[in-house]
Amino acid sequence: MEQNISMEEIWMLIQRLPQEEKKVLRIRLSEEEYAKESLAPYTMEEIEARLEEAERDFAEGRVYTSEEVHEEVLEMIYEYERASKPSVAYA
Repeated sequence: MEQNISMEEIWMLIQRLPQEEKKVLRIRLSEEEYAKESLAPYTMEEIEARLEEAERDFAEGRVYTSEEVHEEVLEMIYEYERASKPSVAYA
Protein backbone atom coordinates (compact mmCIF):
# COMPACT_ATOMS: atom_id res chain seq x y z
CA MET A 1 0.00 0.00 0.00
CA GLU A 2 1.50 3.30 -1.08
CA GLN A 3 1.14 6.34 1.15
CA ASN A 4 1.84 9.91 0.17
CA ILE A 5 3.52 12.19 2.65
CA SER A 6 4.16 15.87 2.06
CA MET A 7 7.49 17.60 2.41
CA GLU A 8 6.03 19.59 5.28
CA GLU A 9 5.12 16.37 7.11
CA ILE A 10 8.60 14.99 6.54
CA TRP A 11 10.11 18.23 7.83
CA MET A 12 7.94 18.11 10.96
CA LEU A 13 9.06 14.52 11.63
CA ILE A 14 12.71 15.48 11.17
CA GLN A 15 12.33 18.35 13.63
CA ARG A 16 11.09 15.92 16.28
CA LEU A 17 14.16 13.67 15.97
CA PRO A 18 16.78 13.74 18.73
CA GLN A 19 19.95 15.63 17.78
CA GLU A 20 22.01 12.44 17.35
CA GLU A 21 19.43 10.98 14.97
CA LYS A 22 19.52 14.21 12.94
CA LYS A 23 23.30 13.80 12.66
CA VAL A 24 22.88 10.26 11.35
CA LEU A 25 20.29 11.44 8.83
CA ARG A 26 22.55 14.28 7.69
CA ILE A 27 25.47 11.86 7.20
CA ARG A 28 23.37 9.35 5.29
CA LEU A 29 21.93 12.02 2.99
CA SER A 30 25.40 13.42 2.41
CA GLU A 31 26.78 9.97 1.57
CA GLU A 32 23.94 9.33 -0.86
CA GLU A 33 24.52 12.64 -2.62
CA TYR A 34 28.27 12.02 -2.75
CA ALA A 35 27.72 8.58 -4.26
CA LYS A 36 25.56 10.05 -7.01
CA GLU A 37 28.11 12.77 -7.78
CA SER A 38 31.07 10.40 -7.81
CA LEU A 39 29.49 8.22 -10.50
CA ALA A 40 29.41 10.98 -13.12
CA PRO A 41 32.55 11.26 -15.27
CA TYR A 42 34.29 14.63 -15.53
CA THR A 43 34.50 16.54 -18.78
CA MET A 44 37.87 17.87 -19.90
CA GLU A 45 36.68 21.38 -19.02
CA GLU A 46 35.84 20.28 -15.48
CA ILE A 47 39.21 18.58 -15.09
CA GLU A 48 41.06 21.66 -16.33
CA ALA A 49 39.03 23.92 -14.02
CA ARG A 50 39.81 21.70 -11.04
CA LEU A 51 43.51 21.68 -11.88
CA GLU A 52 43.58 25.47 -12.22
CA GLU A 53 41.83 25.84 -8.87
CA ALA A 54 44.29 23.44 -7.22
CA GLU A 55 47.24 25.32 -8.68
CA ARG A 56 45.85 28.64 -7.38
CA ASP A 57 45.28 27.13 -3.94
CA PHE A 58 48.84 25.82 -3.87
CA ALA A 59 50.32 29.12 -5.03
CA GLU A 60 48.33 30.99 -2.36
CA GLY A 61 49.30 28.61 0.43
CA ARG A 62 45.93 26.94 0.86
CA VAL A 63 47.39 23.48 1.37
CA TYR A 64 47.37 20.86 4.13
CA THR A 65 50.07 18.53 5.34
CA SER A 66 49.39 14.80 5.21
CA GLU A 67 49.34 14.81 9.03
CA GLU A 68 46.60 17.47 9.07
CA VAL A 69 44.53 15.52 6.54
CA HIS A 70 45.05 12.27 8.44
CA GLU A 71 43.93 13.88 11.70
CA GLU A 72 40.84 15.36 10.04
CA VAL A 73 39.89 12.02 8.47
CA LEU A 74 40.25 10.24 11.81
CA GLU A 75 37.99 12.85 13.42
CA MET A 76 35.40 12.39 10.67
CA ILE A 77 35.48 8.62 11.12
CA TYR A 78 35.09 9.00 14.87
CA GLU A 79 32.11 11.36 14.46
CA TYR A 80 30.50 9.08 11.88
CA GLU A 81 30.86 6.00 14.06
CA ARG A 82 29.55 7.87 17.08
CA ALA A 83 26.56 9.22 15.12
CA SER A 84 25.84 5.85 13.51
CA LYS A 85 25.18 4.15 16.81
CA PRO A 86 21.43 4.32 17.38
CA SER A 87 20.60 6.17 20.55
CA VAL A 88 16.91 5.31 20.49
CA ALA A 89 15.30 1.98 19.75
CA TYR A 90 12.03 2.15 17.83
CA ALA A 91 9.41 -0.50 18.18
